[in-house]
Amino acid sequence: MAAFTYNENDQIASRKNNDGTLSLFAYNGAGDLVKQTIYDKYGNPIDSFSYTYDTKGNITSITSKSGTTTYEYDELDQLIKETAPDGTITEYTYDAAGNRTSKKVTRDGSTTTTTYTYDDVDQLTAVNGQAYTYDKNGNLTNDGSKTYAYDAENRLTRVQSGSDTVQFAYRADGMRTSMTTSTGTTYFHYDENKNVSFETNTSGQVVASYTFDGENRPVSMTKDGQTYYFQLNGQGDVIALTDANGNVVATYAYDAYGRITSHTGTFKSPYLYRGYRYDWETGLYYLQSRYYNPDMGRFLTRDTDSGEEMEPLTLNKYIYAVNNPVMNVDSDGNFYKTLKGYAKRVMRWLVNVIFREFIMKPVTVALSFFFPWLRTYRALRALRTPILVKHTIIKLSRTSFGRRVWRSIKAGFIGVFYGGIGVSFVTAANRYLNPDRYFLRTRVGRIYVSRMTRLKNRVLRMIG
Repeated sequence: MAAFTYNENDQIASRKNNDGTLSLFAYNGAGDLVKQTIYDKYGNPIDSFSYTYDTKGNITSITSKSGTTTYEYDELDQLIKETAPDGTITEYTYDAAGNRTSKKVTRDGSTTTTTYTYDDVDQLTAVNGQAYTYDKNGNLTNDGSKTYAYDAENRLTRVQSGSDTVQFAYRADGMRTSMTTSTGTTYFHYDENKNVSFETNTSGQVVASYTFDGENRPVSMTKDGQTYYFQLNGQGDVIALTDANGNVVATYAYDAYGRITSHTGTFKSPYLYRGYRYDWETGLYYLQSRYYNPDMGRFLTRDTDSGEEMEPLTLNKYIYAVNNPVMNVDSDGNFYKTLKGYAKRVMRWLVNVIFREFIMKPVTVALSFFFPWLRTYRALRALRTPILVKHTIIKLSRTSFGRRVWRSIKAGFIGVFYGGIGVSFVTAANRYLNPDRYFLRTRVGRIYVSRMTRLKNRVLRMIG
Protein backbone atom coordinates (compact mmCIF):
# COMPACT_ATOMS: atom_id res chain seq x y z
CA MET A 1 0.00 0.00 0.00
CA ALA A 2 0.95 3.67 -0.14
CA ALA A 3 0.74 6.41 2.48
CA PHE A 4 -0.07 9.97 1.40
CA THR A 5 0.32 13.40 2.97
CA TYR A 6 -1.43 16.52 1.69
CA ASN A 7 -0.69 20.24 1.68
CA GLU A 8 -3.03 23.00 2.87
CA ASN A 9 -4.83 22.89 -0.49
CA ASP A 10 -5.52 19.15 -0.18
CA GLN A 11 -3.02 18.36 -2.94
CA ILE A 12 -0.74 15.35 -2.60
CA ALA A 13 2.50 16.47 -0.94
CA SER A 14 4.09 13.05 -0.61
CA ARG A 15 3.52 9.41 -1.39
CA LYS A 16 5.44 6.66 0.41
CA ASN A 17 5.30 3.01 -0.61
CA ASN A 18 5.90 0.04 1.66
CA ASP A 19 9.23 -0.58 -0.08
CA GLY A 20 10.49 2.73 1.30
CA THR A 21 10.34 4.68 -1.97
CA LEU A 22 9.11 8.24 -1.54
CA SER A 23 7.67 10.80 -3.98
CA LEU A 24 7.58 14.49 -3.09
CA PHE A 25 5.41 17.00 -4.98
CA ALA A 26 5.61 20.80 -5.35
CA TYR A 27 3.02 23.15 -6.89
CA ASN A 28 2.90 26.72 -8.18
CA GLY A 29 0.47 29.43 -7.11
CA ALA A 30 -2.09 28.25 -9.67
CA GLY A 31 -2.02 24.78 -8.16
CA ASP A 32 -0.18 23.16 -11.07
CA LEU A 33 2.36 20.46 -10.34
CA VAL A 34 5.79 21.94 -11.06
CA LYS A 35 8.12 19.33 -9.59
CA GLN A 36 8.10 15.73 -8.46
CA THR A 37 11.07 13.82 -7.08
CA ILE A 38 11.11 10.06 -6.47
CA TYR A 39 13.58 8.71 -3.90
CA ASP A 40 14.64 5.18 -3.05
CA LYS A 41 14.55 3.87 0.52
CA TYR A 42 18.00 5.34 1.19
CA GLY A 43 17.06 8.84 0.06
CA ASN A 44 18.79 8.62 -3.31
CA PRO A 45 16.80 10.12 -6.20
CA ILE A 46 15.41 7.59 -8.67
CA ASP A 47 14.08 10.31 -10.98
CA SER A 48 12.64 13.81 -10.90
CA PHE A 49 10.17 15.65 -13.12
CA SER A 50 9.86 19.41 -13.59
CA TYR A 51 6.88 20.86 -15.49
CA THR A 52 6.25 24.16 -17.27
CA TYR A 53 2.93 25.41 -18.65
CA ASP A 54 1.56 27.84 -21.20
CA THR A 55 -1.13 30.43 -20.45
CA LYS A 56 -3.89 27.91 -21.28
CA GLY A 57 -2.59 25.37 -18.79
CA ASN A 58 -0.99 23.00 -21.30
CA ILE A 59 2.29 21.40 -20.29
CA THR A 60 5.04 22.83 -22.50
CA SER A 61 8.02 20.94 -21.09
CA ILE A 62 8.90 18.06 -18.81
CA THR A 63 12.46 17.74 -17.55
CA SER A 64 13.61 14.45 -16.03
CA LYS A 65 16.98 12.78 -15.52
CA SER A 66 16.87 11.67 -19.16
CA GLY A 67 16.53 15.27 -20.39
CA THR A 68 13.80 17.66 -21.48
CA THR A 69 10.75 16.90 -23.61
CA THR A 70 8.91 19.88 -25.10
CA TYR A 71 5.40 20.16 -26.53
CA GLU A 72 3.65 22.56 -28.89
CA TYR A 73 -0.08 22.91 -29.60
CA ASP A 74 -2.38 24.49 -32.16
CA GLU A 75 -5.27 26.86 -31.42
CA LEU A 76 -7.51 23.87 -30.57
CA ASP A 77 -4.93 22.58 -28.08
CA GLN A 78 -4.12 19.62 -30.33
CA LEU A 79 -0.55 18.39 -29.95
CA ILE A 80 1.37 19.33 -33.09
CA LYS A 81 5.01 18.90 -32.04
CA GLU A 82 6.93 16.85 -29.51
CA THR A 83 10.70 17.10 -29.08
CA ALA A 84 12.27 14.25 -27.12
CA PRO A 85 15.41 14.46 -24.95
CA ASP A 86 17.51 12.80 -27.67
CA GLY A 87 16.48 15.49 -30.16
CA THR A 88 13.90 13.39 -31.99
CA ILE A 89 11.14 15.65 -33.30
CA THR A 90 7.65 14.29 -33.94
CA GLU A 91 5.16 16.52 -35.74
CA TYR A 92 1.45 15.90 -36.27
CA THR A 93 -1.14 17.37 -38.62
CA TYR A 94 -4.91 16.91 -38.42
CA ASP A 95 -7.94 17.48 -40.62
CA ALA A 96 -10.95 19.57 -39.60
CA ALA A 97 -12.56 16.56 -37.88
CA GLY A 98 -9.48 15.90 -35.75
CA ASN A 99 -8.19 12.93 -37.71
CA ARG A 100 -4.41 12.68 -37.81
CA THR A 101 -3.35 13.16 -41.43
CA SER A 102 0.42 12.92 -41.03
CA LYS A 103 3.13 12.08 -38.55
CA LYS A 104 6.64 13.29 -39.35
CA VAL A 105 9.54 11.97 -37.28
CA THR A 106 12.97 13.57 -37.59
CA ARG A 107 15.86 11.74 -35.97
CA ASP A 108 19.59 12.24 -36.52
CA GLY A 109 18.91 14.31 -39.62
CA SER A 110 16.67 11.68 -41.22
CA THR A 111 12.92 12.25 -41.63
CA THR A 112 10.18 9.63 -41.94
CA THR A 113 6.62 10.65 -42.78
CA THR A 114 3.53 8.53 -42.24
CA THR A 115 0.31 9.55 -43.98
CA TYR A 116 -3.23 8.62 -42.98
CA THR A 117 -6.43 8.46 -45.06
CA TYR A 118 -10.04 8.48 -43.81
CA ASP A 119 -13.58 8.04 -45.05
CA ASP A 120 -16.47 10.40 -44.35
CA VAL A 121 -17.27 8.76 -40.97
CA ASP A 122 -13.72 9.21 -39.64
CA GLN A 123 -12.68 5.60 -40.17
CA LEU A 124 -8.96 5.21 -40.86
CA THR A 125 -8.91 3.56 -44.27
CA ALA A 126 -5.19 3.52 -45.10
CA VAL A 127 -1.77 4.17 -43.57
CA ASN A 128 0.93 4.89 -46.17
CA GLY A 129 -1.31 3.14 -48.68
CA GLN A 130 -1.90 0.03 -46.55
CA ALA A 131 -5.65 -0.52 -46.47
CA TYR A 132 -7.61 -0.83 -43.22
CA THR A 133 -11.04 -2.47 -43.14
CA TYR A 134 -14.05 -2.26 -40.82
CA ASP A 135 -17.23 -4.19 -40.14
CA LYS A 136 -20.70 -2.66 -40.47
CA ASN A 137 -20.57 -1.37 -36.89
CA GLY A 138 -17.40 0.61 -37.46
CA ASN A 139 -15.05 -1.82 -35.72
CA LEU A 140 -11.54 -2.18 -37.17
CA THR A 141 -11.16 -5.70 -38.59
CA ASN A 142 -7.82 -5.59 -40.46
CA ASP A 143 -4.85 -3.22 -40.31
CA GLY A 144 -2.56 -5.13 -42.65
CA SER A 145 -0.66 -6.91 -39.88
CA LYS A 146 -3.43 -8.03 -37.53
CA THR A 147 -7.05 -9.09 -37.84
CA TYR A 148 -9.67 -8.32 -35.20
CA ALA A 149 -12.99 -9.97 -34.32
CA TYR A 150 -15.84 -8.69 -32.13
CA ASP A 151 -18.96 -9.95 -30.40
CA ALA A 152 -22.50 -8.61 -30.80
CA GLU A 153 -21.73 -5.85 -28.27
CA ASN A 154 -18.76 -4.63 -30.34
CA ARG A 155 -16.28 -5.94 -27.78
CA LEU A 156 -12.93 -7.19 -29.06
CA THR A 157 -12.85 -10.99 -28.78
CA ARG A 158 -9.85 -12.00 -30.90
CA VAL A 159 -6.62 -10.55 -32.25
CA GLN A 160 -4.79 -12.61 -34.86
CA SER A 161 -1.21 -11.87 -35.93
CA GLY A 162 0.19 -14.59 -38.15
CA SER A 163 -0.07 -17.81 -36.15
CA ASP A 164 -0.43 -15.98 -32.83
CA THR A 165 -3.94 -15.60 -31.45
CA VAL A 166 -5.16 -13.71 -28.39
CA GLN A 167 -8.77 -14.13 -27.24
CA PHE A 168 -10.87 -12.19 -24.74
CA ALA A 169 -14.12 -12.78 -22.83
CA TYR A 170 -16.31 -10.31 -20.94
CA ARG A 171 -18.96 -10.18 -18.25
CA ALA A 172 -22.40 -8.61 -18.66
CA ASP A 173 -21.30 -5.06 -17.80
CA GLY A 174 -18.54 -5.20 -20.43
CA MET A 175 -15.55 -5.69 -18.13
CA ARG A 176 -13.00 -8.15 -19.45
CA THR A 177 -12.98 -11.45 -17.56
CA SER A 178 -10.26 -13.43 -19.34
CA MET A 179 -7.42 -13.36 -21.84
CA THR A 180 -6.24 -16.52 -23.60
CA THR A 181 -2.86 -16.77 -25.33
CA SER A 182 -0.61 -19.63 -26.40
CA THR A 183 0.63 -19.90 -22.79
CA GLY A 184 -2.82 -20.30 -21.23
CA THR A 185 -5.79 -18.36 -19.89
CA THR A 186 -5.73 -15.61 -17.29
CA TYR A 187 -8.92 -14.66 -15.45
CA PHE A 188 -9.46 -11.14 -14.10
CA HIS A 189 -11.28 -10.32 -10.86
CA TYR A 190 -12.30 -6.74 -10.06
CA ASP A 191 -12.92 -4.56 -7.04
CA GLU A 192 -15.86 -2.16 -6.71
CA ASN A 193 -13.97 0.49 -8.71
CA LYS A 194 -13.39 -1.86 -11.66
CA ASN A 195 -9.70 -2.25 -10.88
CA VAL A 196 -8.18 -5.72 -11.27
CA SER A 197 -7.72 -6.89 -7.68
CA PHE A 198 -6.29 -10.29 -8.60
CA GLU A 199 -5.79 -12.75 -11.46
CA THR A 200 -6.23 -16.52 -11.49
CA ASN A 201 -5.23 -19.35 -13.82
CA THR A 202 -7.40 -22.19 -15.13
CA SER A 203 -6.87 -24.08 -11.85
CA GLY A 204 -8.25 -21.17 -9.85
CA GLN A 205 -4.89 -20.32 -8.31
CA VAL A 206 -4.12 -16.64 -7.72
CA VAL A 207 -1.19 -15.73 -9.97
CA ALA A 208 -1.11 -11.97 -9.37
CA SER A 209 -2.76 -9.40 -7.11
CA TYR A 210 -2.83 -5.61 -7.18
CA THR A 211 -3.55 -2.60 -4.99
CA PHE A 212 -4.67 0.87 -6.09
CA ASP A 213 -4.91 4.27 -4.46
CA GLY A 214 -8.02 6.41 -4.03
CA GLU A 215 -7.68 7.77 -7.57
CA ASN A 216 -7.52 4.24 -9.03
CA ARG A 217 -3.82 4.51 -9.81
CA PRO A 218 -1.78 1.29 -9.46
CA VAL A 219 0.26 1.05 -6.26
CA SER A 220 1.61 -2.49 -5.98
CA MET A 221 1.64 -5.89 -7.64
CA THR A 222 2.37 -9.26 -6.03
CA LYS A 223 3.43 -12.00 -8.41
CA ASP A 224 5.46 -15.21 -8.03
CA GLY A 225 5.80 -14.51 -4.33
CA GLN A 226 7.37 -11.09 -4.89
CA THR A 227 5.81 -7.66 -4.36
CA TYR A 228 6.63 -4.80 -6.72
CA TYR A 229 5.70 -1.13 -6.53
CA PHE A 230 4.66 1.12 -9.41
CA GLN A 231 6.51 4.44 -9.55
CA LEU A 232 4.38 7.10 -11.27
CA ASN A 233 5.19 10.51 -12.69
CA GLY A 234 2.89 13.51 -12.40
CA GLN A 235 0.82 12.39 -15.39
CA GLY A 236 0.20 8.95 -13.94
CA ASP A 237 2.65 7.07 -16.17
CA VAL A 238 4.39 4.05 -14.67
CA ILE A 239 8.03 5.05 -15.16
CA ALA A 240 9.60 2.33 -12.99
CA LEU A 241 8.97 -0.80 -10.97
CA THR A 242 10.73 -1.33 -7.65
CA ASP A 243 10.95 -4.48 -5.58
CA ALA A 244 10.18 -4.88 -1.89
CA ASN A 245 13.65 -3.53 -1.05
CA GLY A 246 13.19 -0.42 -3.17
CA ASN A 247 15.50 -1.58 -5.94
CA VAL A 248 14.57 -0.58 -9.49
CA VAL A 249 13.84 -3.70 -11.54
CA ALA A 250 12.39 -2.07 -14.67
CA THR A 251 11.98 1.37 -16.25
CA TYR A 252 9.67 2.63 -18.98
CA ALA A 253 9.43 5.72 -21.19
CA TYR A 254 6.71 6.78 -23.64
CA ASP A 255 5.90 9.29 -26.31
CA ALA A 256 2.95 11.63 -25.83
CA TYR A 257 0.45 9.12 -27.22
CA GLY A 258 1.66 6.25 -25.04
CA ARG A 259 3.92 4.35 -27.42
CA ILE A 260 6.74 2.69 -25.45
CA THR A 261 10.00 4.37 -26.50
CA SER A 262 12.35 2.60 -24.08
CA HIS A 263 12.19 -0.25 -21.60
CA THR A 264 14.88 -1.61 -19.30
CA GLY A 265 14.69 -4.85 -17.35
CA THR A 266 12.89 -8.03 -18.30
CA PHE A 267 9.75 -7.43 -16.26
CA LYS A 268 6.73 -6.51 -18.36
CA SER A 269 4.47 -4.34 -16.23
CA PRO A 270 0.74 -4.80 -16.94
CA TYR A 271 0.18 -1.10 -16.13
CA LEU A 272 2.06 1.53 -18.09
CA TYR A 273 1.16 4.85 -19.77
CA ARG A 274 -1.31 6.87 -17.63
CA GLY A 275 -1.66 3.79 -15.45
CA TYR A 276 -3.67 2.06 -18.20
CA ARG A 277 -3.75 -1.72 -18.51
CA TYR A 278 -1.41 -2.75 -21.34
CA ASP A 279 -1.53 -6.02 -23.28
CA TRP A 280 2.02 -6.81 -24.37
CA GLU A 281 0.65 -9.58 -26.58
CA THR A 282 -1.29 -7.16 -28.80
CA GLY A 283 0.34 -3.76 -28.23
CA LEU A 284 -3.04 -2.36 -27.17
CA TYR A 285 -4.20 -0.56 -24.04
CA TYR A 286 -7.39 -1.92 -22.52
CA LEU A 287 -9.51 1.05 -21.42
CA GLN A 288 -12.50 -0.95 -20.16
CA SER A 289 -15.02 -0.10 -22.85
CA ARG A 290 -12.57 0.01 -25.77
CA TYR A 291 -9.02 -0.77 -26.87
CA TYR A 292 -6.56 1.97 -27.72
CA ASN A 293 -3.69 1.72 -30.23
CA PRO A 294 -0.90 4.17 -29.25
CA ASP A 295 0.81 3.86 -32.64
CA MET A 296 -2.28 5.21 -34.38
CA GLY A 297 -3.38 7.46 -31.51
CA ARG A 298 -6.87 6.05 -32.03
CA PHE A 299 -9.37 3.55 -30.69
CA LEU A 300 -10.26 0.41 -32.63
CA THR A 301 -13.99 0.97 -32.18
CA ARG A 302 -16.42 3.85 -32.04
CA ASP A 303 -17.14 5.83 -28.90
CA THR A 304 -20.67 5.29 -27.61
CA ASP A 305 -20.69 8.82 -26.18
CA SER A 306 -22.38 11.27 -28.53
CA GLY A 307 -19.89 14.06 -27.83
CA GLU A 308 -20.56 17.76 -27.36
CA GLU A 309 -21.45 20.08 -30.25
CA MET A 310 -19.71 22.95 -28.49
CA GLU A 311 -16.52 20.88 -28.58
CA PRO A 312 -16.43 19.55 -32.17
CA LEU A 313 -13.45 17.24 -31.68
CA THR A 314 -15.52 15.15 -29.26
CA LEU A 315 -17.83 14.30 -32.17
CA ASN A 316 -15.05 12.19 -33.70
CA LYS A 317 -15.73 8.63 -32.52
CA TYR A 318 -12.18 7.32 -32.81
CA ILE A 319 -9.57 9.89 -31.76
CA TYR A 320 -7.89 9.68 -28.38
CA ALA A 321 -8.09 12.51 -25.81
CA VAL A 322 -9.16 15.06 -28.47
CA ASN A 323 -5.56 14.95 -29.76
CA ASN A 324 -4.11 16.41 -26.57
CA PRO A 325 -2.63 13.31 -24.94
CA VAL A 326 -0.30 15.42 -22.81
CA MET A 327 -3.13 16.96 -20.80
CA ASN A 328 -6.07 14.58 -21.24
CA VAL A 329 -6.78 11.01 -20.17
CA ASP A 330 -9.47 8.47 -21.02
CA SER A 331 -9.39 5.74 -18.40
CA ASP A 332 -12.72 4.14 -19.36
CA GLY A 333 -12.68 4.71 -23.12
CA ASN A 334 -15.94 6.66 -23.11
CA PHE A 335 -15.11 10.35 -22.76
CA TYR A 336 -11.80 12.07 -22.23
CA LYS A 337 -11.00 13.74 -18.94
CA THR A 338 -8.73 16.69 -18.37
CA LEU A 339 -5.73 16.39 -16.07
CA LYS A 340 -6.43 18.18 -12.82
CA GLY A 341 -4.15 21.15 -13.42
CA TYR A 342 -6.53 22.73 -15.94
CA ALA A 343 -9.73 21.18 -14.66
CA LYS A 344 -9.41 22.67 -11.21
CA ARG A 345 -9.03 26.22 -12.59
CA VAL A 346 -12.28 25.73 -14.48
CA MET A 347 -13.85 24.18 -11.39
CA ARG A 348 -12.86 27.13 -9.19
CA TRP A 349 -14.48 29.52 -11.65
CA LEU A 350 -17.56 27.31 -11.88
CA VAL A 351 -17.89 27.03 -8.09
CA ASN A 352 -17.73 30.81 -7.73
CA VAL A 353 -20.43 31.27 -10.38
CA ILE A 354 -22.73 28.67 -8.83
CA PHE A 355 -22.30 29.92 -5.28
CA ARG A 356 -22.98 33.47 -6.39
CA GLU A 357 -26.38 32.23 -7.57
CA PHE A 358 -26.87 30.27 -4.33
CA ILE A 359 -26.00 33.16 -2.04
CA MET A 360 -27.73 35.98 -3.93
CA LYS A 361 -30.80 34.04 -5.17
CA PRO A 362 -31.38 31.31 -2.58
CA VAL A 363 -35.15 31.06 -2.99
CA THR A 364 -35.02 31.08 -6.78
CA VAL A 365 -32.35 28.40 -6.99
CA ALA A 366 -33.50 26.22 -4.09
CA LEU A 367 -36.14 24.12 -5.80
CA SER A 368 -33.83 23.06 -8.62
CA PHE A 369 -31.79 21.03 -6.17
CA PHE A 370 -34.69 18.82 -5.21
CA PHE A 371 -34.98 17.46 -8.76
CA PRO A 372 -32.82 14.95 -10.65
CA TRP A 373 -29.67 16.11 -12.43
CA LEU A 374 -31.37 16.90 -15.73
CA ARG A 375 -33.94 19.13 -14.07
CA THR A 376 -31.19 20.91 -12.17
CA TYR A 377 -29.49 21.57 -15.48
CA ARG A 378 -32.71 22.94 -16.97
CA ALA A 379 -33.32 25.09 -13.93
CA LEU A 380 -29.88 26.65 -14.34
CA ARG A 381 -30.66 27.32 -17.98
CA ALA A 382 -33.93 28.97 -17.00
CA LEU A 383 -31.94 31.27 -14.74
CA ARG A 384 -29.95 32.29 -17.83
CA THR A 385 -26.73 30.88 -16.44
CA PRO A 386 -24.04 31.41 -19.12
CA ILE A 387 -23.92 28.61 -21.65
CA LEU A 388 -20.30 27.93 -20.78
CA VAL A 389 -21.35 27.10 -17.22
CA LYS A 390 -23.85 24.54 -18.47
CA HIS A 391 -21.33 22.97 -20.82
CA THR A 392 -18.67 22.89 -18.13
CA ILE A 393 -21.07 21.27 -15.64
CA ILE A 394 -21.83 18.51 -18.16
CA LYS A 395 -18.18 18.04 -19.06
CA LEU A 396 -16.82 18.00 -15.51
CA SER A 397 -19.65 15.84 -14.23
CA ARG A 398 -18.11 13.06 -16.33
CA THR A 399 -15.00 13.08 -14.14
CA SER A 400 -14.77 11.46 -10.71
CA PHE A 401 -13.21 14.68 -9.39
CA GLY A 402 -16.04 16.80 -10.77
CA ARG A 403 -18.68 14.46 -9.41
CA ARG A 404 -17.15 14.61 -5.93
CA VAL A 405 -17.14 18.40 -5.95
CA TRP A 406 -20.71 18.51 -7.29
CA ARG A 407 -21.94 16.10 -4.62
CA SER A 408 -20.23 18.21 -1.97
CA ILE A 409 -21.95 21.37 -3.23
CA LYS A 410 -25.34 19.73 -3.49
CA ALA A 411 -25.15 17.89 -0.17
CA GLY A 412 -23.95 20.99 1.64
CA PHE A 413 -26.67 23.12 0.09
CA ILE A 414 -29.43 20.69 0.98
CA GLY A 415 -27.92 20.22 4.44
CA VAL A 416 -28.17 23.94 5.07
CA PHE A 417 -31.84 23.85 4.14
CA TYR A 418 -32.68 21.13 6.62
CA GLY A 419 -32.94 22.61 10.08
CA GLY A 420 -35.73 25.05 9.30
CA ILE A 421 -34.30 27.21 6.56
CA GLY A 422 -36.41 25.50 3.91
CA VAL A 423 -39.55 26.57 5.77
CA SER A 424 -38.36 30.17 5.78
CA PHE A 425 -37.88 29.97 2.00
CA VAL A 426 -41.44 28.88 1.44
CA THR A 427 -42.79 31.57 3.77
CA ALA A 428 -40.78 34.31 2.09
CA ALA A 429 -41.73 33.12 -1.40
CA ASN A 430 -45.43 33.19 -0.54
CA ARG A 431 -45.49 36.62 1.12
CA TYR A 432 -43.14 38.83 -0.83
CA LEU A 433 -42.61 39.77 -4.44
CA ASN A 434 -38.83 39.66 -4.00
CA PRO A 435 -38.31 36.64 -1.74
CA ASP A 436 -34.55 36.50 -2.25
CA ARG A 437 -34.01 40.04 -1.02
CA TYR A 438 -36.33 39.59 1.95
CA PHE A 439 -34.83 36.30 3.02
CA LEU A 440 -31.25 37.59 2.97
CA ARG A 441 -32.26 40.34 5.43
CA THR A 442 -33.60 37.89 8.00
CA ARG A 443 -31.55 36.32 10.78
CA VAL A 444 -31.93 32.92 9.16
CA GLY A 445 -30.83 34.45 5.86
CA ARG A 446 -27.68 35.85 7.42
CA ILE A 447 -26.92 32.45 8.93
CA TYR A 448 -27.52 30.91 5.52
CA VAL A 449 -25.09 33.30 3.81
CA SER A 450 -22.44 32.63 6.45
CA ARG A 451 -22.76 28.87 6.12
CA MET A 452 -22.84 28.92 2.34
CA THR A 453 -19.76 31.14 2.23
CA ARG A 454 -17.92 28.71 4.49
CA LEU A 455 -19.06 25.82 2.29
CA LYS A 456 -17.85 27.63 -0.84
CA ASN A 457 -14.44 28.21 0.72
CA ARG A 458 -14.23 24.57 1.76
CA VAL A 459 -15.02 23.42 -1.79
CA LEU A 460 -12.43 25.82 -3.21
CA ARG A 461 -9.84 24.44 -0.81
CA MET A 462 -10.75 20.93 -1.89
CA ILE A 463 -10.18 21.88 -5.54
CA GLY A 464 -6.81 23.45 -4.69
